[in-house]
Amino acid sequence: MKKFIYPLIIIVIIFIFFAYKFYSDGVHFVMNPDSSDRVVVTVQQGATANDVAQDLYDAGLIKSVSVFNFYLKQHNLADQIKAGRIVLQENYSLSEVVDALIEGKTTEMPVTLLEGWTATQIAEYLEEYGYTTVDEFMECVETCEFEGDYLPDGYLEGYLYPDTYFVDPATYSDQRFIQRLISTFEAKLDNSIWIPLEKENRTLEEVVIMASIIEREERDPEERP
Repeated sequence: MKKFIYPLIIIVIIFIFFAYKFYSDGVHFVMNPDSSDRVVVTVQQGATANDVAQDLYDAGLIKSVSVFNFYLKQHNLADQIKAGRIVLQENYSLSEVVDALIEGKTTEMPVTLLEGWTATQIAEYLEEYGYTTVDEFMECVETCEFEGDYLPDGYLEGYLYPDTYFVDPATYSDQRFIQRLISTFEAKLDNSIWIPLEKENRTLEEVVIMASIIEREERDPEERP
């Protein structure tokens, strides 16, 4: 009898070891430790914990659906997930993901501005989603004060950096949003821009104007250089 018990015990110990390692790896998994990029997950009304787990897994935010569900049951959190839009980050651990889900929906919304858009096109996009109106946005472009000594007077074409921004509709203002676009543009400027400008005795405004014309007139990426 003993010769059957000992192998069984060894098998159980091995199973427990690998099960614990699987769970531990899942709990400590982070999609991208070096990135604070945001990932938006929508929790539908009436969704089960397993539904949410599957969405998170598909988005790459968790390593295992079963580990996520077990973690919720272990901490009695399965019925505390709230419906809504949840903004998570790629460097969130499982516990941070769960905390965000329990805290509930965020008021932040993603606003994606495409390359080549003019200020008017940005204004039309924002108006479509109810943040502002075209007239109010364009008036701010022309009259609001912004930080940046290099900015021209009266227009900002070429200085509104295209990217995805997260905005709280409740606190949105044209001036603050436009300043974010300008600040992002400025953050992209480095010596690869400034040194050639100095060598060719050109201003940033001249180069931005030239780039805007090329962007608008030439749609073939191979011809732009």
